[in-house]
Amino acid sequence: VAVGRQPHETIHRWFQCLDVGLIPYVETELNRYCSPMRLFDHLASGVPLVATDACEQVKTFEGRVSVCSEPEAFVAAVQAGLGESVEPAEGILWSDRATEILNVVERLNHA
Repeated sequence: VAVGRQPHETIHRWFQCLDVGLIPYVETELNRYCSPMRLFDHLASGVPLVATDACEQVKTFEGRVSVCSEPEAFVAAVQAGLGESVEPAEGILWSDRATEILNVVERLNHA
């Protein structure tokens, strides 16, 4: 079902309705070094997540994300994720990330 654009503040409700979350980025300079908001939204939703290896940041969550370099592997990971349930990742909420940033800024201010 395509529901069109949704406001970010309610996207978590939609993500919980997914069977499998997808981050199918293509290999580009921008995607290689991006930090997709969607990654953290998916991780917090508790649905299986499949991503291409075009974004370095998804690789830091390889235990929680099926990271695929070939189209066939991507399709197989999506099929494997159907019907699977995953516990939402701990420590990846936006509030957790904001706290980390504030801690870094605090340390820099006292350095």
